[in-house]
Amino acid sequence: MKFATLILCLVPAMILLSSGPASNATSPEKTLKKGGYVPFTSPQQDWPRSNKHVIPLEIGKGGVAIYDQLPDRPYEVLGTVSTSGDLLVKHACLAATAAGASAILVMGDKAFTDAGIAIQPHWLKNARMPDTHAPPPDEHRLDHPDRIKSSDTPATIVVNELDGILIRWKLR
Repeated sequence: MKFATLILCLVPAMILLSSGPASNATSPEKTLKKGGYVPFTSPQQDWPRSNKHVIPLEIGKGGVAIYDQLPDRPYEVLGTVSTSGDLLVKHACLAATAAGASAILVMGDKAFTDAGIAIQPHWLKNARMPDTHAPPPDEHRLDHPDRIKSSDTPATIVVNELDGILIRWKLR
């Protein structure tokens, strides 16, 4: 009887403990997908570097550095990330960590294009861009004062987008 009572008490406790945050951890595959990761499968080469000391533009989640200039140390290309939205830095950095990258480059070079990297690296952070889906300005409609806009002021949207190249430092 005591054994059955013990089992009846332990089973619900084990179910509750197993459904906690540890079981909700994101898999590496899901993390890479959220970051829009594409692996680089071409041969590595002597990638271009800066001849002066370069400081990262930002340090993201997990200590992943984001560079808007060529780095000053040797590296290898692991792939690319492409993400947008409010959590783009988080998703890009988590994907970089899952892929084993040390940093993300958000600037391009002819060597990357020649090697077959299809993206044009860039980082738009709260950038105001023309809204291509906005209706044309209607100058005759005056039913609301907020609708009155000058025809020379195009409608804009705020864009958050990161397309970058994942790199890993080479050991010297």
